[in-house]
Formats: sequence, structure tokens, C-alpha cells
Amino acid sequence: VRLVGSEMCIRDSTAALLFVSPRLLGHMYNNNKDIPITTAFALAMFFMMSFFRDYPSKKWRNALWIALAIASGISLRIGSIILFPYFFLFAGLYYVSTRSYREWLKPEQLKSAAALLGIGAMIVGTGYFIGILPWPFGLEGPIKNTGEVLKAMSELGVSIRQVFDGELIWSNEIPWYYSIKYMSITIPTVVFVGALVFIGFSAKIVNKRNALALFIIAFSWLFPIIYAAVGIQNDYGGWRHLMFTYPYFVALAAIGFDALLRNLAAPFARAMAGLAIAALCFFPLSHIVRNHPHEYVYFNEFFGGVDNANGYYETDYYQHGLRAGAEWLLEYLEPRLEQGEEFSLAVNDSSMGYYIKPWRPQIKPVGISGYHNRNKYDWDYAVLYSGYVSPHQLREGLWPPDGSIHVIKVDDTPICAVVERLSKDDLRGYEALKTNNVAAAAANFESYLKADPNNETILAALASCYLPMGKLEDALATATKAKELQPESVQAMNVLGQTQLQLKRYDEAIATYREMSKEAPASNIPYHCMAIALLNMGDAAKAINMGNESIRRNPGFVPSYQLVAAAYQRQGNARAARAYTERANQLISRPKQ
Repeated sequence: VRLVGSEMCIRDSTAALLFVSPRLLGHMYNNNKDIPITTAFALAMFFMMSFFRDYPSKKWRNALWIALAIASGISLRIGSIILFPYFFLFAGLYYVSTRSYREWLKPEQLKSAAALLGIGAMIVGTGYFIGILPWPFGLEGPIKNTGEVLKAMSELGVSIRQVFDGELIWSNEIPWYYSIKYMSITIPTVVFVGALVFIGFSAKIVNKRNALALFIIAFSWLFPIIYAAVGIQNDYGGWRHLMFTYPYFVALAAIGFDALLRNLAAPFARAMAGLAIAALCFFPLSHIVRNHPHEYVYFNEFFGGVDNANGYYETDYYQHGLRAGAEWLLEYLEPRLEQGEEFSLAVNDSSMGYYIKPWRPQIKPVGISGYHNRNKYDWDYAVLYSGYVSPHQLREGLWPPDGSIHVIKVDDTPICAVVERLSKDDLRGYEALKTNNVAAAAANFESYLKADPNNETILAALASCYLPMGKLEDALATATKAKELQPESVQAMNVLGQTQLQLKRYDEAIATYREMSKEAPASNIPYHCMAIALLNMGDAAKAINMGNESIRRNPGFVPSYQLVAAAYQRQGNARAARAYTERANQLISRPKQ
């Protein structure tokens, strides 16, 4: 900042803008990777700028600090080695910008370039060695294992579902603008205004003396974002994986505001500009005050705030609300706990074990595999967060569920619900299904729905009971309602499709299973069932194609081989039919493991 404008103004403005950034501030509570990495990158950039500003004096001291900053980043995430090529890029720019192009290849200048390369080699060696010291896998094979981890990071095998642009998408199918969109709606408007002011005053800000420093700041902000848009196909949690770029964006905004204030000659104009900047800071600051400690659940005022994002984008993806929900429940139950009562608590996040620690002997945590499976487990109370809930349910006010006795909110958006179980007839229904007592299961599900009529999971389960009971119209109506309440429900779509097949509504069944194939792309069932409908409609060729799609997804699924064999038989292709039949028989006779 010494090279750009008023050091105190820019420094203080940067600190203020970072403080009124709710996403950054909120992540400081429990993000033990992205925040430290952000700090490591900021330190590395700071000392790189110091290195090139002071060079050739203080070169070894600054170089050592660069190496230590990069080492701290590597110790957290190996991807921090990107800082090594950063240094060499900036060193190259420093070299060409500080001498005439006619001197670039002169021997005495090449010696200077070699000295810079030598310092860079020291930074690489020292930073990398110190960085992998706390990493046993890296010590076992510094080069080979680093390469393996970098490859694994670029080909992340885990894919999760998340709400984006109002739809549930898989994290390995994100659009290229995923992070850019999240940044645009969650970074405070005041920072964007500052950045625009920087662009407007860039002709007055940038000069030969500070060009490299400003390039380092701008590059450190923009390059990773562009790289993520072009090269990353699997991401989640908003832009937290790009949080290390944010301080540089804020610095540019602060430089812009400093330039604005310095270029307004009239004291009144400067005062008005300062008040305008303060007014823009008021919106995120008021959000922080109102919603602590859940301030990271923030969407800027230009977008319309958190309430405008509910059901369209992820809100509490870090489950901060669980702590507040657990603390409220413990206070609510404390009189009964002191009397010695015991309770079971449904949890789908490991942090709950810590939150209920004071009463752990009397509160038995029951792990559930997702919100929509909650009724299959035995529990008395549940503390549930809004993640993995249907965006339709979030938008339509169908979440929190019936039975919620307390709701944690950010503004008016619920992020966590404390639920008291309304009845255990749902659990008894699932127990009956285990013994294939479909009639008893249906009776229990019907009883439960009197207390919780909009429970999409139980409606789908009830519809599946009606099918073998021959109540096809009841199954159709119940499955349709379940799908209306949770449009993405694979269970509801499958029951609805099965019912349509039995009612010989083949076109409707194909439409239902085509929709199901989008929600469960790895499943073979939608393709098998579409093949059944097509064969019954007399289209053997398309039935064969769909059957083969089912087999491709599940090569051990015997019914699809039998169905394709029947379709070939209908076409008069006895040889192909026999081949599929033989393969089906081989699978049937294969010993079960």
C-alpha cells in the first residue's frame, strides 16, 4: 500500500471491509482448512510484494518468510504448491519490467536472473520440506505421493447433492459459473462498489512504481477463479474453496475507495462519499449483529438477502445451526433429564455428539441417513438442519416439518429445527414391512399420517403398500401427493411409475421414469421400467435399447436380460433372444457370495 496511496486509509479500509464480510467472518468459527489457507496465501503474497519492492536488499529475509508462508499452506492442503509458480511468474515480470528489453539477454543481466532463480529454488526447497514435515504420506514419497494427492484432488470421487439455482444438483455436475455466481450474491455490495471505483480510477492509481504490486494483487484474486470456472467440475459449499482469493479483491476495493477520497477536492464531497461507503457497510454489519453466530449464512442486499435465497441456494451448509438447536433442546429437557428420564435423539451430523455431551448418558444419539429417511429410525427428538432438503419444500414452507417445537432462523429463513416425534406408528409400519405384513404396515402409516399429513416419506411408503394390496387408485393418488410434496423423491417416482405400469398408463410411466433417471442417474431401474412400458406398447426396438441401458448400469440385473430376450423374440431374432436368455440363466445359477 505504500506504493499506491494513503497507507493508513487503505490498511484500515481493508480491515473494515474484511470485518463486514459475513461469509469470511462466519467461517472463522469452525472452518479449520479454508481460513488458515487464506491466511497462508495472504502472508505469502505480502512477503512476495515486500521481496520485489525491496530487492535486492532484505532478499534473504523476505525469501525465508515466503518459504515459511508457503510451508504453512502446504501443511494444510498440498494444492498450496501453486504458490511456487506464482513466485517465478512474479519474478519474471519483475525482471522484464525493471530493465529495458535490450538488456534482457545481456550476460550481466542474466546473472541477475540466475540469482532470482537461485532464490526461488531456495524458497521451493525450504517451503516444500517444511510443509510436508507434518504429513507422513508425503514424507514416504515426497514426489510420487504429492502427485497422487494432487491427482485425487482434481478427480474428487465424492459427489454430494446441493441446491443451486433452485434445483438439486450433484456437485460433479456444477455449471462453470458456480463459484462466480455464489460470489456475486454473497460478497457484500460495498466490496463490489469499491472494485468498480478502482476500475474507474485505475488510470490515476496505476503507475510504473506500483504496477507489479497491483498485478500481484489482481492476479492472486482473479486467476484461481478463472481456473476454477474452466477446470473444476466438482465443487460444493459455495465459494469457500476459493476463499483464499478474497482478501485481494477486498484490497482492490479499499484502494479504489482511497483513490476516490483523495481525488475529491471538496471536503463536503469527501464527507458524502465517506457516508455513502459507511451506509453500504451498514447492511452486512446489521446482518452480523442480528444473526450472530450464524452470520456466514449471508446473501447481499443487491440479491435480496437470505430470505430470497431460501430454496434456491444452500444456506447453512456448514450446519452452524445445530449447536443452537442442541443447546435449546438441552435447556428444554433439563427438568426431565434431572428427574432421570432418558431420550433418543436423531442426528445426521457427528458434531451433535459433542453438543449433547453434558447429558450423553441420558441422551442416546441415533444416526439417521438423511432427512427424508428420518421416519425409519427410533427416536424421541431430532435436531435437523436444512441441508439435503427438497428445494421445493424449502420454498413452499413445507420445512421445518410438523412436530417442530423450536426453529433456528437467519432473518426469516429456517436453518435448523428441533422436532418432537408426533407418533411412532411410522416406525411400527416399517417394522411390519420387515416381516412382509403389508396390511399392518399400511394401517400404521395411515394412522401416522393423521398426525403428520404432509410427510412425503410416509406417503410414498404407504403408496408402496397399496400396490400389492391391489389398491391401485389409492396408490396412484398417494404417490402423486408424495411427489408433489417432494418432486425429487426417487421413492415416490418409482412407486408412481409402478402404479402407472399396472394401470397400463404406459406413456405416463415412461415420463415418470425418465424424470427418475435424472434424479438417480446411476440407477438401472428407470431404464428397465421404461423398457417394460415400451414392450407393452409394441415398440420392441426401443425396449431393447432401454433394456441394454439398464444392463449397462447393472450388469447383474437378471430381469433386464429376460426382458431384452423377450423383445428379441418378439422381433423374431431367436439367436439374440437365446444369447440373453443364456446370460440370464448363468447369472441365476451363479453361486451367491
